Amino acid sequence: MATHPPKPSRFLRVAVTGHRPRPDRVLNADEVGRTCAWVFDGLAAGLARLQSPLFTSDPPILTLISPLAEGADQIAAEAMFEGPADKLVHRRLEVVLPFSLEDYARTFEDPKAVARLRDWVEKAESRLIMADWTPPTDEKDSLASHWRDGRFMTLGSMLLDQADLLIAIWNGEPGRGRGGAADVIAEAVLRRVPVIWIEPIEGRARLLAVPDAYHDIFQLARREGQALSQAELDRVVTTLLSPEMIVGAPPPAGERALAQYLTQETIPSSTGWTLYQNLFVANARRALARKSSQQEHPKTPIWATRLACDALTRDLADEDWEGYPKTDQKNAFLQARATLSAAWTAADAISTRLGHIYRSHYILIFTLGALAVATGLLALVIDQHALFAGAEFVILLAGYGLYRSGRRHAHHQRLIASREISEQVRAHWGASLLGLAGRRALGPGAPWTAWLFNAYVAPAGPPNLVASPAALRVVAIAVREGVVRAQQNYHQNNASRLSQIHHGLEQLGVKVLVTALLVSGLLTAVTLTMVLVGVEDLKVGSPLDLLEKVMMVLNGALPALGAALAGLRFQGDFERFADRSRETSQALAQLDEALARLIADADRPTALACTEAPLFEQLRGMVLRLRDILLSDVEDWRFVYVARPAPEPG
Repeated sequence: MATHPPKPSRFLRVAVTGHRPRPDRVLNADEVGRTCAWVFDGLAAGLARLQSPLFTSDPPILTLISPLAEGADQIAAEAMFEGPADKLVHRRLEVVLPFSLEDYARTFEDPKAVARLRDWVEKAESRLIMADWTPPTDEKDSLASHWRDGRFMTLGSMLLDQADLLIAIWNGEPGRGRGGAADVIAEAVLRRVPVIWIEPIEGRARLLAVPDAYHDIFQLARREGQALSQAELDRVVTTLLSPEMIVGAPPPAGERALAQYLTQETIPSSTGWTLYQNLFVANARRALARKSSQQEHPKTPIWATRLACDALTRDLADEDWEGYPKTDQKNAFLQARATLSAAWTAADAISTRLGHIYRSHYILIFTLGALAVATGLLALVIDQHALFAGAEFVILLAGYGLYRSGRRHAHHQRLIASREISEQVRAHWGASLLGLAGRRALGPGAPWTAWLFNAYVAPAGPPNLVASPAALRVVAIAVREGVVRAQQNYHQNNASRLSQIHHGLEQLGVKVLVTALLVSGLLTAVTLTMVLVGVEDLKVGSPLDLLEKVMMVLNGALPALGAALAGLRFQGDFERFADRSRETSQALAQLDEALARLIADADRPTALACTEAPLFEQLRGMVLRLRDILLSDVEDWRFVYVARPAPEPG
């Protein structure tokens, strides 16, 4: 039975930001709570109405992700879960805390808010607690205060990493320090995350209208706007999640391609079509093996990389870890990651097979083109015209059939799409271990693969983890071993192989050209000699006659073979991709060294000192750098290959 790529689930994440109550900043808890409850109910209703055969049949999930600060955050959490349980939509709470629970509680002023914090943290289905660093108590320590404010900036950015939608309980004024509600809202606008603004006194709600990502939020806040309606909430949910809203041009083509990938693409058990692998890659490996200085690194297959990541993730999910006191929470986290890895493995297997088919097709097309020229020349010089003419027709027909097959089955477009999905998930794998990989806003011209990546990555969420130095050390090892080193080895091997293929084709092409020049020169010399000695016609079947015919065939066939070799070099663009892989490997090597230093630093007893750069921020920067490196590589690959379908057999 054919196995298709996994379908995504209906999953909507809502982040909340807002003010803490102060004497000079009024927060009407009753009005704000009622508005928040109405917004959550409206979003749940829109989510329940969202139906498509491209989603799984599982109930949709509405998730609130929050740091549970006193004031607006806790009001929103209470509004999310007040009343009876929703039978159509599962609601869940995910918590991200900037410090350990005790350190964070010390920043609260109201003892009742501290009690609510502890209660909500216990009830949350997932919680990421950044317990790697202790905030300062001495306000005169400027460096420690800098890192503390930076942690709140990190927290706000992480909320937006996970948010499809932001609820902002905000008075429209600037904050008193870095990382406040105004900063989070400004970054949300820049990222094109929809913002529902709730006024903190009267509780009025409206969708913050953002003409573009560069508008000043304080000017936007002062504009008059219509009250939020259920129709607008439905439109927000549909725009974010519905496959019908894929913005690829034209939209029906994007949705059709998505449906074909999820329902018609099958996960192969073998690659098949190994012509490219056996003819080029195997020869390149043998050539490299003869050069001791360029021996290949051991190959790490995709399933081995995934298993290594899953094994390290299971270490994080062990019940001995403080972050996993409940078995059902641990299983939910592992299930979300299993779905993500299944999407990755499926896309990688499909793209590998399609890559073999695509490359084997263009190798055969160029080869058959040269062979057709040689066969046609034989028809001219050998007294079997019908036979060779028929053979030439069959060869050209075979080449045309391969060309039409490649275009009809869209091997080229399907290869690009499946490779994009695979590499985007791979690039965000390490980021998901820290809660940094979420849905990204889609702009005009975004392909359907970006929508599907969003749908796949949304359920992963932040890890349920107390991020102590020891835990961050394990995460760093998972990122280093599971992604960085595996990709570094791959790109080192890939650069060597592609360079060897490029130079092999180049050397063969030069040899063919030199041989063609020699044959052409020899044929010219023979023809001139015959003219000088007065020989016009050679006896049929004589040695000189046979030599002349052979040279005539070679004189036409060798340039055709040279053109075929040049076409293979152009179509594969091996040297460019080799250079790109070298650059990627070098960048990954630098990142590998940085991760090694962080892993060593995590064992130091001073890792919690408040005057040092926090480990979480250090690892976060490295993980985001890894994501950028891998995405840059796949974007370059796509840019080059998007205009190179199977070539015409002419």
